[in-house]
Amino acid sequence: MSSLPVPAKAEFVPTDAVDIEDLSKLKCLKPCVPMYGPILVRDLPNGAVKYWCTCGLSKTQPWCDNSHVGTEFKPLKWVVSGNKRDGKPQTLYSICNCKYTRDPPYCDARHIDLPCDYLDAQEQCKEDHSKIEKLCTKCGFKAPAARIQADEAGVV
Repeated sequence: MSSLPVPAKAEFVPTDAVDIEDLSKLKCLKPCVPMYGPILVRDLPNGAVKYWCTCGLSKTQPWCDNSHVGTEFKPLKWVVSGNKRDGKPQTLYSICNCKYTRDPPYCDARHIDLPCDYLDAQEQCKEDHSKIEKLCTKCGFKAPAARIQADEAGVV
């Protein structure tokens, strides 16, 4: 029994991405945390363009899938440049998936101290989370999945 080759999935390319050089110009927003730790990504070719999710809502972490639409977040355009020391190709990248790194898209281990700070920020947030459609950008609170799906479907 032979199997047919599986066609490659087309890479999502957001139209509102921010270049890494312009990241410091953006308003400071609080993303939700999809995972307290990095995602290890293998064999990215030098020069490849990736779009790192900054909101934490993407279902294709660590990359953007346009879930940020309707929030103030924009994905980060990252051109793979090899290792930081000499730019030579590398086989493994530790990509941040808590979204609070100070060196995006690389993991800087900020996730180690993040859980208590993140939960405290949500408890102290003054926003009415029952009215949040996707994400509270002041504390990182993520709306329940049912509310997000209803919003995306246009159901009120």
